[in-house]
Amino acid sequence: SKTEFELQIKKLAKSVSLPVDRALQIGYEHPYAFVTEDVSSALFHKQLWDSLHEQREQQKDSLLAEIEAKKVEKNQVHTLGSLINLFLETVEGEVSHHWLRNLTYNLKHFLEFFGDIPVSDFSGDLTAYRNSFKKSVKRNTLILRIASIKSFTRHDSVRKHFVGVDFNWGNCSKEKSSKQPFSDQDLAKVLSHFSRNKNYVRFYMFALYAGFRCEEICNIELKHLKLEGDDTKPEPFVLIPKQKNKKKNQKYTLLPQLVEFLKEDLSKRSSREKYYLDNSFGRSQFSNPGNASKQIAKLIKDAGCEGTAHTFRHTFANKLLFKTRDVYLVSKALRHSELKVTEDYLSDEIQELGISERLSKITF
Repeated sequence: SKTEFELQIKKLAKSVSLPVDRALQIGYEHPYAFVTEDVSSALFHKQLWDSLHEQREQQKDSLLAEIEAKKVEKNQVHTLGSLINLFLETVEGEVSHHWLRNLTYNLKHFLEFFGDIPVSDFSGDLTAYRNSFKKSVKRNTLILRIASIKSFTRHDSVRKHFVGVDFNWGNCSKEKSSKQPFSDQDLAKVLSHFSRNKNYVRFYMFALYAGFRCEEICNIELKHLKLEGDDTKPEPFVLIPKQKNKKKNQKYTLLPQLVEFLKEDLSKRSSREKYYLDNSFGRSQFSNPGNASKQIAKLIKDAGCEGTAHTFRHTFANKLLFKTRDVYLVSKALRHSELKVTEDYLSDEIQELGISERLSKITF
């Protein structure tokens, strides 16, 4: 620039003891047009333009080297491994030691999964990579691993090499476990295993014939059971003290099989008992619903069956739909807010039950 050029003239003039005004005057004169009889001015002018010529040659060499480097880089095949190394070298001073260690670990596994392939062969679909960890790591850990890869591909040091790659990051949520109901054979095995403890049998009956959640059954007290009905509801019912939807003391009609079991069970109860799942001393068998769920799931597994305490609710829903063929009634019996939630409870075979037969008889 003009400013830098004038600073260079003043600096050189000072070194040869030439007045600054004179140096600036002759500094802009072209070598072929500059004529003087002053030896000091001629030497200064020659020294100045020789310096400029040397700088120009250095700039030209630097630009040519940069152009050649870009040509080589353009022809070079970049692989995932080379870009990961470049990325880690670049961010080494940008992130903490802990985060750098996590980045290195996660990108190492990423490279092992895909291999050191050329970037042009990388599809950007991380579905298979993500699914390979779903069962072995927690959801938050999986999200952090994907975040590490995102930070790698979007960093300024390597981002240009991933231009045109359509990334499919996918969903990091865990695959939901199967919601298949218990078969009749499974129910027989489970009941046989539950018969060792009367409270497990009581849970079995209420979960299977009312479809209650584990927490709801644990909160039921004997006073909530109205097997003779009342003035407003003549059918046997139970007051649900606490529900998932926050409703309290909702009246729920009981099935005949459950009523018959409850009548026989209540006739054998002592006056000390307070809860439906009582320990015979006025306290609940389970300290909290979480413990109850774990104990019941363990017993189901010991019986050689697959399922949890909630599987009884799925079984109730499927058996009720099989008998009524009315999904709306099933939804109300399960106390769901939306019909879609009920449909998730039902197996594919049960959902299609009776549809063809009913449609074939409809005319418009």
